[in-house]
Amino acid sequence: QPQPIIHRDIKPANIKIRTDGRAVLVDFGIAKIYDVHLATTVGAKAVTPGYSPPEQYGGGNTDSRSDIYALGATLFTLLTGQEPPESVLRVVKQAEMPLPSQLNSAISPGVEAAILRSVEIPTDRRFQSVDELRQTLQEAEKGILIAPEAQKRKPAAEDGGGGACGGDHRR
Repeated sequence: QPQPIIHRDIKPANIKIRTDGRAVLVDFGIAKIYDVHLATTVGAKAVTPGYSPPEQYGGGNTDSRSDIYALGATLFTLLTGQEPPESVLRVVKQAEMPLPSQLNSAISPGVEAAILRSVEIPTDRRFQSVDELRQTLQEAEKGILIAPEAQKRKPAAEDGGGGACGGDHRR
């Protein structure tokens, strides 16, 4: 199995649509092969406001959950037409993550929950793998919604400690 790659710059501008309609991720300029024993933030750093998670600003190590954050932020933009607030502003409570459905009422509760979980500030509250995110989105597409108690859960308090801060979206 090939080693996993952390892209570290997923955003709408880095997704191209092929003539056959398939989306392709481009610009692997700051991508790194993921090694659990190495800090992937060492070396080339780049951030894109609205799409980069707080750990990518130098407050922690990037891993697949960093790309999951950026993918969630990209889905937010594609479905709402607006860029999400910058993650570091959310950390210091200078911005809040709006509910996607307030910007586009056609977004289902399941898709909204997947987006919001993807862009949680603490990495341990995000999807832990892209497969988990994909499965959740597929279930949302089929109309299998997340349990009501999960939709109503309160986000963790933002604490700014150790690169893992609480989420700030409102329910």
